[in-house]
Amino acid sequence: MRNNMKKIFIYVLVITFISLGVIAIDGIYDNIYTIKLINTENEKMVGDLSEKDINEYEGKIKNELRNELNQKLLKNKKNIKNSYYALGKIESLKKNYKQSNYYLIKSIGYMENKNSEVDFKIYRNLSFNAIRTNDIKQFKKYFKEAKKIATKSNLTDELSNFYYSLARMNLRYKGSMCDSIDLMKKAVKLESTDKTKMAEYNFLASLYRSNGQFSLSLTYVMEGWKIAYENKDYENMCKAIINLGENYYVQENYKKAAYVYESILKDDKFKMNDKNLSVIGYLMESYFKLNENEKAEKLKAKYEEIANKLEPTEKNKELIWLYMVYSNVKLNQDNLKVSKEYLDKAKKLYDENSLNAYPNSDLYLKKLEIGNNYKGDSNITYSQTLESYNELLNEIKKRGIKSDIYITVLKDIISLTEEHNDYKNIIKYNKILDEYENKSENAESTDTIFFDLQAKMYKESQKSQNLKLLFSIILLALISILALIVAIKNSKINRLNKDLEEISIKDPLTDVYNKRHFYNVLEKFSEEQKHITFIMIDIDYFKAFNDNYGHLKGDEVLIKVSKILESTFSEDYVFRYGGEEFAIVSEGNLKETLLSISILRDKLYKANIKHEFSEASDRVTLSIGIKCGKIASKEDVEQIITDADERLYKSKTNGRNRYTCF
Repeated sequence: MRNNMKKIFIYVLVITFISLGVIAIDGIYDNIYTIKLINTENEKMVGDLSEKDINEYEGKIKNELRNELNQKLLKNKKNIKNSYYALGKIESLKKNYKQSNYYLIKSIGYMENKNSEVDFKIYRNLSFNAIRTNDIKQFKKYFKEAKKIATKSNLTDELSNFYYSLARMNLRYKGSMCDSIDLMKKAVKLESTDKTKMAEYNFLASLYRSNGQFSLSLTYVMEGWKIAYENKDYENMCKAIINLGENYYVQENYKKAAYVYESILKDDKFKMNDKNLSVIGYLMESYFKLNENEKAEKLKAKYEEIANKLEPTEKNKELIWLYMVYSNVKLNQDNLKVSKEYLDKAKKLYDENSLNAYPNSDLYLKKLEIGNNYKGDSNITYSQTLESYNELLNEIKKRGIKSDIYITVLKDIISLTEEHNDYKNIIKYNKILDEYENKSENAESTDTIFFDLQAKMYKESQKSQNLKLLFSIILLALISILALIVAIKNSKINRLNKDLEEISIKDPLTDVYNKRHFYNVLEKFSEEQKHITFIMIDIDYFKAFNDNYGHLKGDEVLIKVSKILESTFSEDYVFRYGGEEFAIVSEGNLKETLLSISILRDKLYKANIKHEFSEASDRVTLSIGIKCGKIASKEDVEQIITDADERLYKSKTNGRNRYTCF
């Protein structure tokens, strides 16, 4: 009897263990879609899921969760937590942030020690949702908890990725550039995988570039490249060289930017469509800036072709960017119909996909809208346009952007004020631009990195047949950055900076001073309360010359006239004021000035620059306006310019080829 009872007990025990095992195994298999989604997220492929995939996952995971919750003998808390988390992730992908939070908070109730990677992800995603819904209080709460779990569980790579994602989201949701830089500085200090570190260095480089800190940008470009080189990671080496090209582009060195991108596209190994798209886009923009429109249009068509093959989110992001760029090109070409057409396309896509667009796309759209409204709507006044630009400039400053669009908008404002002869604002905004350019780092850093050792690298490439052009260029950059850090501190750079400063105040065609320096000189003389003679000069019937002889011949005339002006007024300041207009600022009196004018007219006549389409003479002639006076304030500066301009106008209306001084 006792033996029978023992046998029955053992039998029941075995059956119980078998049943529990079956339940446990069922639990594992029943949660296969939950685990699959979490693994997909770990591999950073969750963003590639189609709407159909997401809906399928949602249905399967809900079934898995229902099965777990219906278990009577044993509920697996870990499985339930994971399923709630997976559903929360799905809802965030669908942009249902309230429902996402519901599932994520439910998953917290099934946590045990708050020390797993999924526990960290739950709070991380709650943080992301808080940013998306602009709930700063909740963000701080969840961010603190996520950071605590990551630190406690030694999830350094995950925490580093968290900072990286927050930095990107901060920009997407119109946060401060400086805040994103601070987050990335924290990220790069943490230990993480090489893949994570390369992505972080590249992003930090782009942030510093947008902030006008080009040397720091280049430093992080090269940090990322070193890791890529050690890992033979060709894709990330390409990203580094793209970053170098972007530095040139932002600094308006379009020829050098084009050279970098052309080098990349020539490399056989460069077959990555998404990165290829980036290169094609920047090369297209560079060609447009260089007026190589035929090449640019071909790349525009290629860009659109590749973008249309991407999944919807990426496709729309790229098309928004392309349409904005093309709208801006056509605006600058005064083709308002096409500019407006592409602006409307970009705005429509942006309104539908604003959270997935490139950071600060809204600022570019606003800039384009202001430009189109001003040029295309006669009811929009100068003062309204200036006010709109100022509002945009303030928003740009608020986000901490110190290059790229900041400079573009400043230059748009300067062009606008010059068009309306608003001398007070011309001086004001040129001064702002000068202050920025004096503080920001010049292109010499990029030049040093990119070109200094090109000859040496050619020799290196001969030793190994595997070193292609791009490979050599990147290695060159790595070596040169080390030299740069030392060179910045020595006197050679100081001398180079002086040369660059000279270049920045000279007109590139005629080599006389440019208009920006014109306002600097007048401001300086105003502070010193100087008595000056101000001369405004216009080449007569220059448009007719260009129309009939061509722009290249027109450029030759500008160069010849500027040389005659410089030789005649060798002790004075000679400026190219704009187009065919020149200006001279002299400390000489009226009598001395009139003598110089007489010499100028004689020299120009003897130069005998043929102009058979002029109504004033058979050769190139000048109309001149002269005003003498003391300048001691901005108002004095404005007045002396206005008076000289009026006298120039009198010379032109009275038949041209003459000067007026009263």
